[in-house]
Amino acid sequence: LLGPQDMEIKKDLIPVKVMGKTYAAYGTPNLSSKVSNRCTRLGLSRDEYLQLHGFHGFCRNGKDTDEDIIRILRKYSDGNNRVYFPNRGPHKPPEYNVIANRASREQMSMDEFFQFFGFTKIKGRHRTTYYKKSEEFKKELAEHRIGDTDNVYIKANTGLYRRIYSFCKLRNMSVDDMLAEWGFNRVRKHSIHTK
Repeated sequence: LLGPQDMEIKKDLIPVKVMGKTYAAYGTPNLSSKVSNRCTRLGLSRDEYLQLHGFHGFCRNGKDTDEDIIRILRKYSDGNNRVYFPNRGPHKPPEYNVIANRASREQMSMDEFFQFFGFTKIKGRHRTTYYKKSEEFKKELAEHRIGDTDNVYIKANTGLYRRIYSFCKLRNMSVDDMLAEWGFNRVRKHSIHTK
């Protein structure tokens, strides 16, 4: 179905991620009319045509991509991907409405939206889910402490490890780095450290 003319068009299509799916943005100003002409000739809608090129559809102006959202959230995050993003007051970010509207369009709460992109929304001085979960994990890890040391042994196939791994992955951290932040040192072989 696609010929040389379509391969020329494909060269000017820019892949962008939107909610984890790859969409196409136009790389040149006249590409819109070229795509429109090809769609008419082939009897396809624009999204159907772009799907033949391996895209989910069209991203208008290449805006509100995952990269744009992550760039905004990084501005307000700490090194652990925790974001303070109040909806009012003097610290309300100018991009608040962009993020809130986008979350609403995706039918997600702000917390769910932040988590989708690997961030945790914190609420100022209140104890947040991040801190609550951290405290819970610290208590569980203390039960795996080897002797009077800060060394802990956790098998990778246990529920505790999987929960900590998921928690860390959302924050783009390794398990070992997160454990170190909590004051623990993960060891690989229990028998070596039990003497």
